[in-house]
Amino acid sequence: MASKLGKSDDASKYSKMFADTSQLFHSHWFNNASNTYADGGQTAQVLALKLGLGTTATRAAVAAHLVEDIVSGHANHTTSGIIGWRFQPEVLSSMGYSDVAFALMTQTTYPSFGFEILNPQEPATTIWELWDSPSEGPGMNSRDHIMFGGPGIWLHSYVGGITQTADSIGFAHAVFTPPAQFVATAMNPPTKVANDTSSAPLQWASAARTVPLGTYTLSWAVLPKASGATCGMQAEGGTITLGCQGSTIDSVSFASYGTPTGSCDTGLKAGSCAADVSALVAKQCVGKASCSVSCSQGSCAGAAVKDPCFGTAKHLAVQATCKASPAGAVRNLQVQCSLPHNAKADTVLPTLGQAAVTISEGGATVWSGGKFTPGTDGITGAVLRADAVVVSHGSGAYNFDVAIPTA
Repeated sequence: MASKLGKSDDASKYSKMFADTSQLFHSHWFNNASNTYADGGQTAQVLALKLGLGTTATRAAVAAHLVEDIVSGHANHTTSGIIGWRFQPEVLSSMGYSDVAFALMTQTTYPSFGFEILNPQEPATTIWELWDSPSEGPGMNSRDHIMFGGPGIWLHSYVGGITQTADSIGFAHAVFTPPAQFVATAMNPPTKVANDTSSAPLQWASAARTVPLGTYTLSWAVLPKASGATCGMQAEGGTITLGCQGSTIDSVSFASYGTPTGSCDTGLKAGSCAADVSALVAKQCVGKASCSVSCSQGSCAGAAVKDPCFGTAKHLAVQATCKASPAGAVRNLQVQCSLPHNAKADTVLPTLGQAAVTISEGGATVWSGGKFTPGTDGITGAVLRADAVVVSHGSGAYNFDVAIPTA
């Protein structure tokens, strides 16, 4: 705050105080033999990593110990209370272990959110004060408590990918970042082993964040392997872009608006709430190389449709076939984002280390051959930074398709 207010002397004073205190803490609590802080427990490691204590080498060693304790020591479960749990997923992601963070968040046995949600004694619809509230008796034991809700910020900022630049105030300069490690895992799923309690790779996510300036949204989805088919699933109001590389859409085999289940890779099925909109999607898409469809508030694929379950959060899922399979091995990442007037954003599109990535927005090429292609409305530039192409743009809604060659 001193830096923002231009008080350079105060900024130097408190920066030095933090550095000195951090060094003192590290010297007192770090065990060089075990590469751990304090007693080696998960929370002690999480907080030290969150504060950035130690050197690059010691932080890597502490993170490795933390992961070993989570994965091998506790079968992908946390041992933290509210303080450690608040920062655990984001610390893991910052150290390159997003898969472990996701495994923690999706467990179904004690202690976990899934244990609360699926609890046979009292299925949770809110977050509890204690991991096992129903069995703890009365007293300080709320069933509607933010105590373990801290990782919600990780869901919005990392999984949902909505943040802002370091010098941005009120999200005037937003940053949209689909999580590269999740994208890579979805495109190349690891082999499951016996007694593995990690979760199946996340295929898509969507998030929204509302601030005084307006609402920011980001959704990302890894499309299925190119096989003469095109597929997508989006929350109500979101847009699915279907496309056939070097071919056209031949037919629509599945299109349901409601609560569909499954995924593009495992197969889509209609849920208990379902409106069959395959004919509407076919009318809009068949014969085209690509098309965009969405459903919301009584309208689907450009036509009126009856709401199949009023008041229920719904999704649109579509599976279509192409007249011919595309040439070459390519996986596609679909990224949609929107931001209000008087705002700008950088959308960070992962390349996963591949050079020959092609990016389009609404069907128009934005990046090809390692270079920015100008001319798309609202997009002011694109540059390659590390393993991502950063596309700069103004307010409005954008629909990016990232074609990534596979090994």
